[in-house]
Amino acid sequence: MVEIWKDIKGFENMYAVSNLGRVKSKARKVWNHNNYWIRPERILKAQVSDRGYLRIRLGHNKTKCTRRIHRLVAEAFIPNPDNLPEVNHKNEDKTKNGASNLEWCTSHDNKVYGTRRERVARKVSDPSIPRKNNTSGRKGVSKNSRGKWVAHFNRKYLGTFKTFDEAVKVREKAEKEAYNF
Repeated sequence: MVEIWKDIKGFENMYAVSNLGRVKSKARKVWNHNNYWIRPERILKAQVSDRGYLRIRLGHNKTKCTRRIHRLVAEAFIPNPDNLPEVNHKNEDKTKNGASNLEWCTSHDNKVYGTRRERVARKVSDPSIPRKNNTSGRKGVSKNSRGKWVAHFNRKYLGTFKTFDEAVKVREKAEKEAYNF
């Protein structure tokens, strides 16, 4: 497949995105305190977001912004006559950002596309799959950034504890009170 490059909207003549999902910084003249120098063209390295999407940092006039690559590709290469708000990955792989793998869709369509429901249900029901922010493997008990144990029940904060056992005890007590055990 032939790689086609188009300027990124808002960053014309500075950055371009390709139909294969790559982003490059274009060669341009840059002011460096007391003189100009030519910044050479180069392919930028993408970062992976906490949700698994590839993203890129773009800068202009001392301001920087982070943009998701799949969104840049869709805006440049995929027509959106119905003004749909979201971009769907047809093969459900968030790191494959080629124009042929993307399509505009509604929020509802994006949520029910393909095997998403099955994957989410499997993740929720399988205790071997770690949950985000749960460092203990015990529901409602996790370790915070300061190394203390935190207990929650029904989205209510129950307290911070020095030991895992203390946090579990308070969590179980709150559970028993709520369900009248």
